[in-house]
Order: sequence, then C-alpha cells, then structure tokens
Amino acid sequence: MTLGGGQFVSDAIALCGGRNVFADSALMAPIVNVESVLAADPEAIVGASSDWHAYWRRFPGLRAVQAGNLYVLPVNEMHRHGPRAIGATRLLCEQLDRARLKAASPR
Repeated sequence: MTLGGGQFVSDAIALCGGRNVFADSALMAPIVNVESVLAADPEAIVGASSDWHAYWRRFPGLRAVQAGNLYVLPVNEMHRHGPRAIGATRLLCEQLDRARLKAASPR
C-alpha cells in the first residue's frame, strides 16, 4: 500500500521539492504491486517503519536501493495533522535533500 496524491504526505513531498510517483492515483491509499514500484523506479522510498528496508533491498536495480535512499518518517507525527507534522515534514525535506545530494555527486 502507498499514499495517493490526495494525502497530506504527498503535499509534504511536493513542499520538499519531490514528487510522489503515485500522486496521480485517484485513491487516497492505493494498493500497488511490486511491479508498479519497479516501473516507477523512485529515487527514494519513504515509509513509516524500517521493517520494509530488507524487502526493497531484494531489488538492487531500483534507483532508491542503489543509492541507499530508503528512509523512515515517524508515522504518528506525519499522519496526524497537528504541530508535530511540521517537524516530520522538515525531516522528510532533509531526507530528500540527502537523496538529491547523492544523485548530484559523481560516483
């Protein structure tokens, strides 16, 4: 499952200069299959826990995996629209900035 474009998290991603690769989904929380994620080939994957990192590392061709851009946001802070969402958005921006720096630096 992921988050569609109607979610606050998609707005936070956009605020940070990123783009939710599933933002065009009409659903708030679409269920996507692995093939959809592989086809989108995101530069970073952000989740609510690190439990899924090992799962995505099974796909070394994925840009997010190659760059080590698997990030975690505190779920309670990001998904509850209160003052703590501001701090979680700041953390998201920092994570996406790190991903951009990695993409810009020569290998």
